[in-house]
Amino acid sequence: MHVECIVEGVETGEEVRIAKEIGIHLFQGYFFAKPVPLEEIICLLQKTNEGTIH
Repeated sequence: MHVECIVEGVETGEEVRIAKEIGIHLFQGYFFAKPVPLEEIICLLQKTNEGTIH
């Protein structure tokens, strides 16, 4: 079908490894980062945009 999708809820390196084996390369989940409140994300993006975070 050639449909791109994001695998959600990835919590372990083993899950990443298995997903990569079947051709998935987009992931989201606690393995990569803990959930963050919207306000914190906005602040981080603003700092990145200002060049204070690289």
